[in-house]
Amino acid sequence: MSPPPPKGYPPPPLPDNDSLMVNWRGTIFGPANSPFADRIYSLEITCGDSYPHAPPLVRFKTKVVLPCVNDRGVVDPRSLPVLANWGYSMTIETVLQALYNLMSQPSARRVQPEDSEY
Repeated sequence: MSPPPPKGYPPPPLPDNDSLMVNWRGTIFGPANSPFADRIYSLEITCGDSYPHAPPLVRFKTKVVLPCVNDRGVVDPRSLPVLANWGYSMTIETVLQALYNLMSQPSARRVQPEDSEY
C-alpha cells in the first residue's frame, strides 16, 4: 500500500488505464464558518493535451452554488482568476486552493443545495 499524498495534493489519478495521468479526482473540505462547512466536495479534473501550458478542465461532482460554476458543475475558466490567468508554473493544487479561498469569501455565501451530485 502506498502512503497518502502530501497534504494539499490531489489523490492519485483515476484507475481507468490513465497512464498519461489526464483524469484526476479532487476533494475540497468546505471551509469552517461558511455555507460550505461540514461538507466534502468532489471534483473531476481533466488535464488536456496542452496541460500544463493550458489550464485543466474542472467540474464539481458534488452540487455547489458558486459564481464560477454552471448548472452542470463545470467551473468557467473565465470566471476563476487562476484559470483565466493560467501560467506554466501553476498546478492543480493552485486551482483547488483558489476554489477553497472563493468558498471562504463572504461574496460566496449563498444557500447551498442538499448533498447530491450533478
